[in-house]
Amino acid sequence: MENSGDAIQVDIFGLSLTPSISGGGYAIILKEIAGSRRLPIIIGQYEAQSIALELEGIKPPRPLTHDLLKEVIEVFGYSINYITISELKDSTFYAKIKFDSAGIEEMDARPSDAIAIALKFSAPIYVNSEIMDEVGFVPDYDEQVLPKDFLKFVKTGLRWLRLLPGGHRIR
Repeated sequence: MENSGDAIQVDIFGLSLTPSISGGGYAIILKEIAGSRRLPIIIGQYEAQSIALELEGIKPPRPLTHDLLKEVIEVFGYSINYITISELKDSTFYAKIKFDSAGIEEMDARPSDAIAIALKFSAPIYVNSEIMDEVGFVPDYDEQVLPKDFLKFVKTGLRWLRLLPGGHRIR
């Protein structure tokens, strides 16, 4: 990333169902690669499903929206360099998608869509450092004292969590 000084590279730490007044949703938890801070972002059911399927390596029988978008981008000869969670305004996160072409400016996107597309292209995910400073958090527990099996479950929870249409969870 060109401006890596003002952005922090993150990875997906987990995806979970979250209660909400409006009927529930999902939270994706991003974790600093070179640190311990986490950043939760509420996302929709369909984006959560797309992200979960990609993390699990499950290919649906027909392309979903993010699969189709990836194919269209590739047909036109482009790829994704990285995405950045770029702004937090009025409790809403904003993201930018950076293409591999100097002729294309960064494209505005919802963070959930940008993350799903980044996964499709195996592109890195960054968070603006001001956002991480403002709303990122360090877990209260010490990872060193937790049982290894529990840490494995938390870090790779999606391997045991399947998101089904309708938002149901099994296992």
